[in-house]
Amino acid sequence: THPVGIIDSSNVAGLTSPDGVHVYLLVQSSGQIQLYYSADGGVNWALRPPFAGNAVATKMGAYVTHGKKLVVWYYDNLSAATTLFQSTDQGLHISPLVGPREADGAIVETAGAMYALGTSAGVSTDNGETCSFLYVPYDTDALATVK
Repeated sequence: THPVGIIDSSNVAGLTSPDGVHVYLLVQSSGQIQLYYSADGGVNWALRPPFAGNAVATKMGAYVTHGKKLVVWYYDNLSAATTLFQSTDQGLHISPLVGPREADGAIVETAGAMYALGTSAGVSTDNGETCSFLYVPYDTDALATVK
């Protein structure tokens, strides 16, 4: 890959690629959360249209679902909430995504389910369209037995 040429002012960034060719980079710069896209493995980068306003993210990430939907998320300490967005056209148009608004950890996906980690864990089995509370035991002995 090649440098994007921006400075991430938050020291928090997200990077994902479903195939090593299409690459998404999420950074906070100039007071905005910005999404960059590369269609050639990071050789050339294009800034996508703004979507999050002047949010201040303390955690953020991006990933592509098994259904080829781009999911972008960020956690904001001021509102103590995670905000989710989705795109089906490689970030050209981004819309809000229903999800766990109180999650304070990463959003990850496995085959068939999206999980919000943190103190208010949640799970979605419909690509984030709806989300349900997920009980996660915090006892380390119990965690060792969860499969």
